Order: sequence, then C-alpha cells, then structure tokens
Amino acid sequence: MEPNTRKLLSALVEKTAARTVTWVGTGKGDEYKLRFQNGSVLVVYKMQAALPKAFLGVDILENFSYNFRLYNQDGSIIQSMDQFVSKEDRELIENLYKAVENADKKEDETYNSIFKELGI
Repeated sequence: MEPNTRKLLSALVEKTAARTVTWVGTGKGDEYKLRFQNGSVLVVYKMQAALPKAFLGVDILENFSYNFRLYNQDGSIIQSMDQFVSKEDRELIENLYKAVENADKKEDETYNSIFKELGI
C-alpha cells in the first residue's frame, strides 16, 4: 500500500471513530461514501457466494471482502483496493469499514445509553 493511502486510511479510522466526519450510505447495501472538497472515498463490504473450500482453495470464512476507493474531484478512481491486498492492509480497510458501520448504526451511543439507564 502506498504511504499516502495508508496515512489516509489511518486518519479516516481515527476521525470516524471520533465522529468528526460523516459518512453517507449510498443506498447500495453495505457501501458508504465520504465527500471532500476535491474528492471522495468509498468503503464497501461485500459477501461472496459461499463455495466449497475444495473449489475455491481458500477458507470458507474468507467469503467476504472489504473494498476501498479514492476518487478525485472529477469522479475518476485514483486508488482502488480489494481483497487482493496484504493481510495488514486488509485489516486496515476492515477497521475503517467497521468504524463507519459503528458510527452509522450508532452502536456505541446505543450501548452507552442503555448502560446509563441500567446504572452501570
């Protein structure tokens, strides 16, 4: 992964977890977009068809992927990453997606509200 892409992904994970950026669902399932003045980023979670390990040659638990795309202001793709990246890079994209999903579903806020009502 290019250093600037890694830097961008790390910053997006941090800013998303802190709720200082607002992602918007695209209406295409598990796909979220964040717009900037001169571009945008897209993060996607995709389930793949479940096929036997003997057919795929990979573990059945690997039947999903996380995708990341960086677009310029004209909508052209500058960077696109999918399941064919290193394990470390994939984990970074997965962390970003999970932070976006958590923010979108307000998971932390829901738990905290329930804990407060329960006095714990």
